[in-house]
Formats: sequence, C-alpha cells, structure tokens
Amino acid sequence: MDSNLSQITDNFGRQRDLYSIMLDLAGKQWNLLNEPGQSPGSDGVHQVLVQRQELLEVIVKLNQENRDLQARAVEELGLERFVLGEVRKHMDASSFNQLQNRLAELGQLLESINNMDKQNQRLMEKKTLNPQTPLEKTTSEKAKQAYRNAMQQKDKSV
Repeated sequence: MDSNLSQITDNFGRQRDLYSIMLDLAGKQWNLLNEPGQSPGSDGVHQVLVQRQELLEVIVKLNQENRDLQARAVEELGLERFVLGEVRKHMDASSFNQLQNRLAELGQLLESINNMDKQNQRLMEKKTLNPQTPLEKTTSEKAKQAYRNAMQQKDKSV
C-alpha cells in the first residue's frame, strides 16, 4: 500500500480521536447549560468553549495535513481526485476497510457533534433571551428584599 494512503488513514484515526473528545466536551457544555444558575457566560461554560476552540485548532491542522497527503496520493497514483472508488484499487482489502471504517466513524461523530451543538445553541439562545432562571429570579428578589429590610432597619435605628 502507498505510504501516503497509510498516513491518510492514520490521520483520519487521529481526527476521530479528537472529534470523540469534542463530542464529550459538547456533552459537558450541554450538562453545564442545563444546571440551574449556569448561563452562556458562566466560567464553566466558558472553559468548555475554550477547550473546544483549542481542540478545533488542532483538528484544522490535521485536516490540512490530510488534504496535503491526499493531493500527493492523487499525484503519485495518477488519480483525477481522491475518491474511495479509485483509491481502493491501490490498497489491500484490509487497509481499505480500515480507511472506510475511519471515514464512517468520523461521519457519525460529526453528525453527533452537530446535533449536540444545535441543542447547545438553542439552550444558549434561550438563556440569553431569558437570562434569569426562576432560581436566579427568586434569589435576586430575595436579595432586593433583604436590602430593603436592612435599609428599613437602618432608618429605624437612626
């Protein structure tokens, strides 16, 4: 098998591993957003978003490396473009199955991440439009009342 094709498969494997972490982080974000008192701007949510951004930067680099490897494979193997039907002719069955499986796993992970991100986006928009959850509103009202009571006590004692 061509070494570029092997490197492409390995690269897709590394991307799969990173996207798996990304899915875990998207789930963590969802859990945080569903906690009472958490908002899109809270520290916990912010930390998860920073981690996701850092991970995405690594994935983008891997993706670019993969595109470069594919371009070299196309050139070296005399292909018009990098498509599985053409690549299959240059790989043994086991290696081709591994490549196909990695691509299928990536597709499933990306779909799951996309679905989770849509849910997270809806939650963030909902919390942004209605920033106070009932718990926060109650706490805010209690704080105002406590302040009023303290001011009344102060006035009485003066």
